[in-house]
Amino acid sequence: MIRCFIDNQEIDLVYESQIAISLSIASVTQVETGRTGYSKTIRVPMTVRNNSILGNAAEIHSPEMFNQMAHTARIEADGCTVIEGMPMISRCGQDADGSAWYLINILGAGKEWVRLAAERMFKEIDIPFETTLSASTVYQSWSWNKPVRFFPVQRDRFTLPSPTIQEGVRMLTFRDYHPFLHVRTLMESIAAQAGYSIRSDFMETDFVGSLYISGRYPEKETSLLTDRMGFLAKRFATVSAVADRFGRVYADPLTPLNSVGNLMDSADPEEVQDGQTLSGVYNHNNVFRKTDARAAFCPPEKVTAGFEYNLKYRSDYLIANRTELKCFNRICLDDDIERVFKVTNRYPDRRSEYKDNWGYLLVVFDHVSGSSYKFTYDRIINQNAEPDNLQPADNETQTLKTFDTRTTDIQTQLNANITNPRLWLLGTDGSYTLYQGDWALYDGYVSETGQIDITVTVQSGAREILPSQPHYFDLVYFGGADPGMKLTLSNDISLKPLFNPHPCEGTTVTFAEVAAHEIRQIEFVNALKQLFNLHFYTDTLSKTIYIEPREQFYTARIMDWSDKIDMSRPVTVAELGADLPQQFTLRYQPGDGSIARWDSANKEILGRWSAPILNRFAKEGEKTYYNPLFTPSLNQTGTYPDAPDATLLQAGDRDRQGGFPDTENLNFPAKIIRYTGIKTLPEGQYWGWPLYTAEYPQIAFHHTGTDPFTLCFEDRDGLPGLHTYYDSTIELYNNGKRITAYLDLTAEEVEPFMLPHSLIQDFRALFRLRINGENVLCRLEEIVDYQPQHTGPTKCIFVTNI
Repeated sequence: MIRCFIDNQEIDLVYESQIAISLSIASVTQVETGRTGYSKTIRVPMTVRNNSILGNAAEIHSPEMFNQMAHTARIEADGCTVIEGMPMISRCGQDADGSAWYLINILGAGKEWVRLAAERMFKEIDIPFETTLSASTVYQSWSWNKPVRFFPVQRDRFTLPSPTIQEGVRMLTFRDYHPFLHVRTLMESIAAQAGYSIRSDFMETDFVGSLYISGRYPEKETSLLTDRMGFLAKRFATVSAVADRFGRVYADPLTPLNSVGNLMDSADPEEVQDGQTLSGVYNHNNVFRKTDARAAFCPPEKVTAGFEYNLKYRSDYLIANRTELKCFNRICLDDDIERVFKVTNRYPDRRSEYKDNWGYLLVVFDHVSGSSYKFTYDRIINQNAEPDNLQPADNETQTLKTFDTRTTDIQTQLNANITNPRLWLLGTDGSYTLYQGDWALYDGYVSETGQIDITVTVQSGAREILPSQPHYFDLVYFGGADPGMKLTLSNDISLKPLFNPHPCEGTTVTFAEVAAHEIRQIEFVNALKQLFNLHFYTDTLSKTIYIEPREQFYTARIMDWSDKIDMSRPVTVAELGADLPQQFTLRYQPGDGSIARWDSANKEILGRWSAPILNRFAKEGEKTYYNPLFTPSLNQTGTYPDAPDATLLQAGDRDRQGGFPDTENLNFPAKIIRYTGIKTLPEGQYWGWPLYTAEYPQIAFHHTGTDPFTLCFEDRDGLPGLHTYYDSTIELYNNGKRITAYLDLTAEEVEPFMLPHSLIQDFRALFRLRINGENVLCRLEEIVDYQPQHTGPTKCIFVTNI
């Protein structure tokens, strides 16, 4: 029996009221299906009861406007709700026989979370995140529970070797890090903004919990600003200065003491000094010029800009301790923020390798003036002694040298079987005790002091600059050295304004400012769906989204519908695959620089997987299902000299063509990666800014080390690819069959397909059918035009379970 309720009041129906309902698995496999809900139209008689419930809507002068008020409606069949939504009176009318009626559309609730995700931009995901960028922010993000972390990436760039006194170093800065966003939190927040919650065993796994996507900084069109007030300034010659009593060298042209003068000389390609011009410089509208001898940026109009400093300099150094060199390792720009770096001491401590026929330099790092020391070693006198199991009687201690300085040479011991070097401190009572401070033995060619070349690119924060208030560059200084240390500034440096500056140290950012992908939220959802063949089942009443990969979405719960088949109607069986192309292919979006070079060198596409459709009548050609958002990635070791074993994600494209606003961009195509945790580097290797320890955060798209994995669709390096989430689908296409039959269904059996619940009596179940004496287990694909007012059979489409 069909009954209809409006505002929980039953209305009168005519016998011939027609309702037909179709339900399809597409509502599960295609996220946006049902985004706008459904509409069912019924015709009801204009009875006294209905007029009262509907507010006499047929009366022209009725004071009540039904469609301006919120109402509810539901249709029940035998006590089961088969349609529920909002009623809308589309029109009223009267037939020739005088019978009057209302035409009511019942608008079923759409998937509100899908509608909002399709309307809202990705950066509008409601995630409460705000932080001020600093060294502590970066390293704390590696372990905090916030949804944004800052991980190191190796930006794709050309590197040119140059001779140095000691192998040069490139300082890590904030530019070497990039924001990454937690995938699970993104999905939960997209659901929560519409009042939905997610139920998913898959989403709760550690695997999904380790997934992140690369963030993106906001961008704006800056070509007009660059054309009007852009410049690139350089200097003609190298220049040297020594540190003052504070360990600083300044870029101040107004003082000859402890200063390199103006950091940059000119941005004029026509200017000549000592017969030389500067290559590559430009100066639109003469915005870079000297005012009272000081270099300044003088814009023709108000503008907000930061500045990028590409710096190279040679610094004196002193070996400060076993891990660090004392040198010019601090840079203060024009924004009053002192950027502090550490220069790693790459010389290995040889104490554990002390041997004969070799000379050493001994350094006492914690030396105090007036202290005296002696250096001893053990000489093995028992020629039959086991080197790994020496006994006290096997060796004798000999004193090689006494001294009272910070450093001393340890002369070569010729053909002596020696071990166990030790340093002793002379006490006030005239006796020696084992030295407890920090000291080291270096190879004899090492000097306590030397010079090292340093390369660093730093960016100042954006600020408002006026024509009447030019921005001067004479506040820059280099610090961290000992007084008297020399700094030689290279002429291979440059300075330019950034009108689209990315965040730098001292900048406060929100989620929107690290998640500025120009996409809708639904594109991210579909990208995640494509990776893992996810099925989404939305219960609009409980506002629950069930999400699982295909294999986990379907259950082993069996519902036996064999006795429901109407054998008076035809049962058809057809092979699958004829409507598909011959090749089914999964892949990512084309990658950036390192991926393009890898693809070209290896004559294959990283992250691409294909499977044949075996039906001989499949359509010719290949159907490629691109991930709508993500690109693949490669990791590389050896890119950071102080930590050559660190494996870093490569990003960007050094082959990209474009002007300076293009090539300075730190953004790159969206990537999906896993965060594998904080890793410890081998002994003697150190990670640089911001932590300066042997630990760094490791991220990867494909990883073959400890706990290996791949996010490639194809199998690679013996690791199963993401195609495993699609294998059963391909098996179904190749070996499955589609069964069409007519079944006698009740409203009670159809209702769970409309309103899924924990009993899993819906598309997730396994259905048993008995056809021509043969039992077969199937998955239901579609219920076609179920009419609860009729008792006849309903067309149902199944596929055999593979």
